[in-house]
Amino acid sequence: MSLTGTLLFATGLIHNVLGIISPRLREPLLRLMADGGTLVVPDVNERHARENTFWFQFAGIALMIHGCHARSLALQLKKQGMEDEAASSWLGWVVLATGAVGAYIKPVSGFHLVYLQGIRLLWIQHTRNGLEQGKND
Repeated sequence: MSLTGTLLFATGLIHNVLGIISPRLREPLLRLMADGGTLVVPDVNERHARENTFWFQFAGIALMIHGCHARSLALQLKKQGMEDEAASSWLGWVVLATGAVGAYIKPVSGFHLVYLQGIRLLWIQHTRNGLEQGKND
């Protein structure tokens, strides 16, 4: 799961870097910060731009937090002598669902990277269960 944590963190980091590099997202963020964080603006288009850039950055931060949590969980599992990917089934379904719903709502986005990470986690769990079942037979 440490690779999973690294991938989730990297996805969030790339997400935020793209948000800062892109003028369409950077400019409203700078205006939002210059105004002290208020979303109360006279122009509806400006409000939409500020809300969009806020949630774009927030999503990247959330992915980085989930990545740190997954790495922390992996370290705790290793200390207890458990497999690194022991919780990959639950996390795999959560990551897969997040990516699938996000990709459905916004097809031209980075949600497909999250979707693929969920598939990877479920595949790891599936192959691990198959190997354990083969040992028991």
